[in-house]
Amino acid sequence: MKRLEEVAHKTASSIRARSLETSSGDYPVYGANGIAGFVDYFSSDEPHIGVVKDGAGVGRLYYCPSQSSVLGTLESVTASGGNSTKFIYYWMSQINFAAYSTGSTIPHVYFKDYGKKKGRFPDSAEQSKIAAFLSAVDRRIALLERRRALLTRYKRGLMQKLFSRDLRFKDAQGRNFPDWQVKRLGEVGRYRSGNFVSASEISDTPQEGLFPCFGANGLRGYTSSKTQSGTFALIGRQGALCGNVQLVSGDFHATEHAIVVFPNIQANTIWLYYELD
Repeated sequence: MKRLEEVAHKTASSIRARSLETSSGDYPVYGANGIAGFVDYFSSDEPHIGVVKDGAGVGRLYYCPSQSSVLGTLESVTASGGNSTKFIYYWMSQINFAAYSTGSTIPHVYFKDYGKKKGRFPDSAEQSKIAAFLSAVDRRIALLERRRALLTRYKRGLMQKLFSRDLRFKDAQGRNFPDWQVKRLGEVGRYRSGNFVSASEISDTPQEGLFPCFGANGLRGYTSSKTQSGTFALIGRQGALCGNVQLVSGDFHATEHAIVVFPNIQANTIWLYYELD
């Protein structure tokens, strides 16, 4: 059982984001959102952990390779005493940095505070085994995310061709379907806002007798009332994801921040969802 500061040390950076505008090179500099730019020098010749210490992303972690640097809004944490930096990176990912945040307007976290966090650390050989295993899982996740991104792009291309009628299907007898009709969206569906439910009535976890509760940004939690049964397209009507379209099936509660789409009898619900999306 040790404190983080006993197995790692931190290094501050004086690199400013503004300086990257006129710099170039082969060595990456990490900022709050990942690689912020490249320079012709580096501050660390070994792997280190970039910790966002200022602003909205405080506590966000990046595993930075050797020959890289971080902006001044990050702290660089490196293993010491024969410990594995990659293992400590995964160990730190479990820290609740909000508990160490200071500042009422702009939040800050500092190694002098979260470095007091205690935890169990195995010997270096087991650390390396754990880090290698979790790294393999990360590589698998990255591969699946890339595959998902490619499939999403492929789907978008198909949708453009299908809805522009460059690509057409045929009926069971191999004949062309009738020509498409031009209509307003208001003619093929009715659009109604959901019903208000207070935050205190929404549970974070599913329980017996509770229904999924959807708002503008997707699933908010679970509540005791339901507004819909069946399959419906929902449109976010306000907030960060205003205009976001989702397809929901089953018994659920739609809040007033979501518009429920009721297709007219001649409109297929799932087709209408893709048309809106």
